[in-house]
Amino acid sequence: PLDNKNGTKEEIQGLQKFIKELILQRLESTPMPQSWLLFHIALRHSYEDDGWCTMEQCVVLAAQCNIPMQDVEPILEYIHHHIGNVLHYADIPELRDKVFCDPNRLLEAINRVIILSFVGDPNHPNLAQEIRKTGEVPGKLLREIETKAVGLSSITNKEVIILLKHYKII
Repeated sequence: PLDNKNGTKEEIQGLQKFIKELILQRLESTPMPQSWLLFHIALRHSYEDDGWCTMEQCVVLAAQCNIPMQDVEPILEYIHHHIGNVLHYADIPELRDKVFCDPNRLLEAINRVIILSFVGDPNHPNLAQEIRKTGEVPGKLLREIETKAVGLSSITNKEVIILLKHYKII
């Protein structure tokens, strides 16, 4: 484990090297066709401002890369599980139509929800301690968070809550 706030420059560089080697190892074990790679690059750069796109937009972009519509979901699944910098949650009905092209945007949204809702909410001053103690977030609070204003991110609080539940974080 690396504490990214206190880790030395060498520790961080070592972790970056490890991750790079792991990704390259996965790519070498199951090579990615050139059309998939072009689609992946186009997807990352076409929607980097919003951080996400719809499946419909993916299908259009894939067609421009000579990829048939029926191959889009398997390609997204491959990228999600082997590279990890494009995320598609086909198994979560509420997120099936959304493709996260920049995981950093998703992490920012998760961070925003956690800080504003669980840590710094003046209406629930002891909530963080209660969650640590019980390991549970009250359902009423989750419903409140889902309906709060989203702020600057185009990823909604409801989507963040769905992902946190999916990963069994809350």
